[in-house]
Amino acid sequence: MKVLNSVEVISERLHEAGTSLSKISENESASAQELAATSEQLTESSDTLGMKSDESMDNLGELSEWEGVVADNVEKVEQTSKDLLNKSKDNEKMLNVPSSRKYCRAKNSLCSNSFALSNIFLILCHYIFYVVYKHIICSI
Repeated sequence: MKVLNSVEVISERLHEAGTSLSKISENESASAQELAATSEQLTESSDTLGMKSDESMDNLGELSEWEGVVADNVEKVEQTSKDLLNKSKDNEKMLNVPSSRKYCRAKNSLCSNSFALSNIFLILCHYIFYVVYKHIICSI
């Protein structure tokens, strides 16, 4: 009987060990599945990041192309602003010339309106230049 009892005890222990090993195997399998899913997500994220990186590089290339255009436009705006300032100064000088005063007295409203419009236009151009310049500086 002792032998049978010993066999029974050993059999129970083997059964418990088998059950424990089965649970461990299930846990390892679940962990392996989680790792596989995580790996798949990381691969997808890496692919997405790669595509976004390529898109960013394309955008930087396009931005570099437009940099020259913007610089040319800023230069043109600066020149136009200088030209308008010079024209406004010329208009002011013409209003102060005695012979033109006679002409302006005869057509006073025309001279005043023309001068005022020139100044308003000049101020508007300066403002536009300022806005464009600020936009360019802020976007760089």
